[in-house]
Amino acid sequence: MFSFVFFALIGVFFLFLGFMIWKFKIANVIAGYDENTIKDPDGLARWVGKCMMVTGVGAWVLGVIAYFYSSEKNEIVLYLIFMISTLMSGIATLAGSQKFYK
Repeated sequence: MFSFVFFALIGVFFLFLGFMIWKFKIANVIAGYDENTIKDPDGLARWVGKCMMVTGVGAWVLGVIAYFYSSEKNEIVLYLIFMISTLMSGIATLAGSQKFYK
């Protein structure tokens, strides 16, 4: 049950923050953001926001799986999947954001 709550809270956090960045184009909260090096701040905000929302949905999916298939062995596997998928999402976000730099 703890894993479900953990993944659900992480998912809500990423969904909320991603939605705020995407919808309201708040690019200045993105780590490493510099007005002088970005050619399309609105595009960067859309890209990063949507990537964060995908990460949040992934956390929710893992939470649902943890809820229905709860055992100690499954939880370890789910945490490993979460760590790897979050890392891969971060890499994809960084790689995709390069097109918005001057």
